[in-house]
Amino acid sequence: MVVIPIITLVLAIPAIGAILTLVGPWSRKQARSVATLFSGITLAFAFVLLLHFVAPGIDLGLPTDPSGTYGAFEEYTWFQIFGFSVQYRVGVDGLSVPLVFLAALLLLVAIIYPMETDFKPKAYYALLQIISLALIGVFVSLDFLQFFVFWELVLIPMYFLIGIWGGPNRHHAAIKFLIYTHVGGMVMLLGIFALAFQTGTLNMIEIARLAPIIPLATQIPIFLAFLFGFGVKLPMVPFHTWLPDAHVEAPTAGSIILAGVLLKMGGYGIFRIAYSMLPQAAVDLWWLVAALGVASMIYASMVCLVQVDLKRLIAYSSIGHMGFVLLGASTFTAIGISGAIFQLFNHGLITAVLFMLAGSVKHATGSREIPHLRGLGSKMPIFAFLIIISFLASLGMPGFNSFISEFMVFAGTYQGLPGEMKKLIFIPLLALVLTGAYYLWTMHRILLGRFSSSLGKVRDLRASEYLPMAIVVFFIFLTAFVPSLWLGLISSFSGGIEQSLVAALGGG
Repeated sequence: MVVIPIITLVLAIPAIGAILTLVGPWSRKQARSVATLFSGITLAFAFVLLLHFVAPGIDLGLPTDPSGTYGAFEEYTWFQIFGFSVQYRVGVDGLSVPLVFLAALLLLVAIIYPMETDFKPKAYYALLQIISLALIGVFVSLDFLQFFVFWELVLIPMYFLIGIWGGPNRHHAAIKFLIYTHVGGMVMLLGIFALAFQTGTLNMIEIARLAPIIPLATQIPIFLAFLFGFGVKLPMVPFHTWLPDAHVEAPTAGSIILAGVLLKMGGYGIFRIAYSMLPQAAVDLWWLVAALGVASMIYASMVCLVQVDLKRLIAYSSIGHMGFVLLGASTFTAIGISGAIFQLFNHGLITAVLFMLAGSVKHATGSREIPHLRGLGSKMPIFAFLIIISFLASLGMPGFNSFISEFMVFAGTYQGLPGEMKKLIFIPLLALVLTGAYYLWTMHRILLGRFSSSLGKVRDLRASEYLPMAIVVFFIFLTAFVPSLWLGLISSFSGGIEQSLVAALGGG
């Protein structure tokens, strides 16, 4: 059977699409069509990768790594530098394949969502595809040099997307985004150097295998460097302040990618690197990860209660929901870790719809100010229907996908807390109460009451706006009612993480 380098194809297609979109003699509609075509092909290949995992009985001819850890794997020698063999090494497993699919799906959604301006459409659609290329590159890279190149590459197109097509304060927001995330990346690079010189390799698979022999005194500072670098990207309190500004000023498509996928780089890095390669430090510093997660959950929820800009409220809610990821990571239980990883995927779907709704209501009414958006339920029924679904999903109501992941995180937290500490579960539960409060209050203010005459004539969502939302809502309900589609993949990874952490705990 012919071996298909499908991971390379998933990386190459958006790169080719970006080049053709940028250099072709296209009008705005033609550029969008070209970008849609290539993003659709990327999603098709990502679906084939997913199918390879969820239907293992179907032989797709994909290469695997010798250990069998990665269901799809490719490796080619690149070059030698300072005694290190730098290789093109990519692979996907139960952690990465849902995120690769999420990145490909939201790229297509971001492209088909209406562009908010006619300014430089070719560059706009090309940058979206470059961001997707870099994000997928992060999720599939198994060589540290290659991983870092993709990690930093994400910053460049997102900086220009915010800085050129963003709101009135776009330049400040773009520079703040670049500085925060680049500094986080530089600290992470120090951790990469330390691991590479400690183990003598840049091979992420090999470093994870050698993890037990790295002394705890060495693991702890490296773990802290990675936690900072990944925490800035996640983002976690107190390194979160770049996110609300970036979201408020970014164009809607930028916010879809930023919150839907880019933030997931931080969670992915924690599980792929910090926990897999530094398990003893993870065990020793579980309390710090848990405290940062709980702080993010409660602080962000309280800040959401006083927001008047709908887009800023959604941005702060993302900080709180990423706190679930840290809390689940600190549990050392398979159910808690699986819930945290599942939360990455679920939040990506929900927040994409929320930011599209925030962008559409701005276009339809001329405002995102919550006190001004009164009585829209009678004037914009499609908008009302979709925002109710999205808010209920985001606050974790039963019947929606986030309920499952959040329940798993709390179950793992309760299971992982020792003895008398189990009563502390009520502290993060406070975040659920606050989340329900700010979402229900926002729904009440926006949808109910007398219509605000200051808005003038408003319109409901157009088909070009609600169709991309409908695609994502479909996956929200599919995930809610068939969670095994994803949890089967995720548990194969989280079970291995739990074993390594338990072994490190025993060794300690």
